[in-house]
Amino acid sequence: MPLRIWLLEDDEPQADVIIARLTDAYGSAGLALTYLRTEAEFVSQLDQSGAAPDVFIIDMLVRWTDPAPEAEMVPTPDEVQRDGYYRAGLRCIRRLRAKKETERSPVVLYTVLDRADLEPEGIDAMPNVSILGKEGDLDALVTAIDRVTKHRR
Repeated sequence: MPLRIWLLEDDEPQADVIIARLTDAYGSAGLALTYLRTEAEFVSQLDQSGAAPDVFIIDMLVRWTDPAPEAEMVPTPDEVQRDGYYRAGLRCIRRLRAKKETERSPVVLYTVLDRADLEPEGIDAMPNVSILGKEGDLDALVTAIDRVTKHRR
């Protein structure tokens, strides 16, 4: 059975590097990766999805949607307008926890922010959330995925 991963990352060059590393690490064992670039895509996919992936990798700072002509833009919810992109990852985790299928799913919050930046947001009280800094070492990300999913390569 393939390892099912959702990746929420709005920086496409960085996502390409992450996807390449995950494919290298898990490709031979099987990898089913869903790549999402915006918070709106994440919300839409979560609403449509029936089964939860094995792990969510979520960037903290993600835009709501891609720029587009106004007529084609996904309307921005009040909460997103108020809090901005700074809390996008937290909003996504809260959505996961509010849904029965994903309330206990492991999350790796892959971010440039320090834990101290996230503590006032209540990150320590969120179950099954690991925080991993974007330090350029993608082996640490693979190790975190292995740990939270108990996956053996």
